[in-house]
Amino acid sequence: MGWLLKNDQEITISQGSSSWQFVPSALAAEALAIREALTAFTPFGLQKIQVNSDSQVLVSLIKSGEFPPEIAGILADIQESLSLFSCISFKAIAKKENSAADSLAKAALTSLVVSSSNLLMERKTLFLL
Repeated sequence: MGWLLKNDQEITISQGSSSWQFVPSALAAEALAIREALTAFTPFGLQKIQVNSDSQVLVSLIKSGEFPPEIAGILADIQESLSLFSCISFKAIAKKENSAADSLAKAALTSLVVSSSNLLMERKTLFLL
């Protein structure tokens, strides 16, 4: 997962990424990314924020307050963090407009795959000895 914090002039102020080994769907991954981004934004003391996501489905779910069982806990966390901001909006954007966050997410995933591969190789070596 990857996220960026940009100011009004579209200059990146902060960015981050993380990887999870077991995420049930792309929708859950997008929801986790938004939850992590909102948590990361808190120390900046921002009052007004716009969250962009290339998942129209997720943006619709957040706006409607619907909590499908698959991601209910994540969406509840997102809803809870909304009170930290005086004004927050969610906007669905085209995938090409989200390429920087997507690149961060792919880099985090690649790192996870490499780490998992190394761990498996270490385990295999241990069994061979």
